[in-house]
Amino acid sequence: MQLDIFDELYIDSTAINANSEWPTDSGLILKLVSGLDRLLGRMNTTFDLAYSDKVIKRWIKELAKMDFQINLSLGKKNSRKVQKKNYKKIYALSDKAVARLLRNYILFMETYNQYEILPSLKVRIDNFIGMFETSLSNLKNLSTYSYERVFEGKKAPACEKIASITDENASFIIKGGRDTVVGYKPQIGVSANMFIVSILLPAGNASDSGMLLETVRDSIGRTGVTPTVVGVDDGYSSADNYKSLIDMGVTTASISGSKGKAVIQSVDDTLWDTPEYSDARNNRSKAESMMFSLKYLFDFGQLKARGLENVRREVLGKAIGYNFHRMTLLASSALDRESA
Repeated sequence: MQLDIFDELYIDSTAINANSEWPTDSGLILKLVSGLDRLLGRMNTTFDLAYSDKVIKRWIKELAKMDFQINLSLGKKNSRKVQKKNYKKIYALSDKAVARLLRNYILFMETYNQYEILPSLKVRIDNFIGMFETSLSNLKNLSTYSYERVFEGKKAPACEKIASITDENASFIIKGGRDTVVGYKPQIGVSANMFIVSILLPAGNASDSGMLLETVRDSIGRTGVTPTVVGVDDGYSSADNYKSLIDMGVTTASISGSKGKAVIQSVDDTLWDTPEYSDARNNRSKAESMMFSLKYLFDFGQLKARGLENVRREVLGKAIGYNFHRMTLLASSALDRESA
């Protein structure tokens, strides 16, 4: 029983939520300072050294109070005034915390570098050191662009912002006119019978147009079939993408929307209205329909894992589960028709 021949491929992307709460600058600064203090504690404990900084602990409590005041003011009449007042204190305290944490770190490194230790112990401590240095750099960068946002009205590019402390690979995903999501943006390829034949999860908020050819190649690698039809929306539009699809052996490279129409008509102004291209545009909704099923039947829209590789494994597992579900439905329908 052949359920699909994989000669059609429809591609779309979607935003999925990371296993992380929505970030605020004040909350992220608090978490980074707290995390840096904990890392210093783990580094010293692993090396059998005592560590406790009561000043940092007091500052963390003060940061928590100011973060609470900022969150409490949201939506209220004087919120902007309250936020500026508290953020001014937060930046000053953050700068002092960076200096004190760095001093504690240097003291630890001076002791650490004096001794020869077991390789297994060294690996653990070096891992903590790497995490500390990355977090300290993130705290400095966050304080800088947060100050520019609050007091100078500047906006940092989404790719430069810290979206999550618990999942450092999560990004701000801005897709169309929809709400911004903290998470990931997988690219999904769907066959004519609505099997998932490709699922790619790039780091960050990768552009759809930049992921098109990679998704098609991934589909070909998984199915062994070069599709004759590829259908996408105009977020994937580019003359280079269209030409590359044709060069790969795709005979109907359908890109919907005004941008896609312009690209196709620039090659041949008769193609857009042909039955092949019209059918491909109509069938592109299969990708959107599959997304709906995947999100609401297989909890695809909310992640449990954290970290890029773990998230990739999770979304792949959910895609495999969906394919088994789809296979069962199609096989059952075929058997019902045969017995009728």
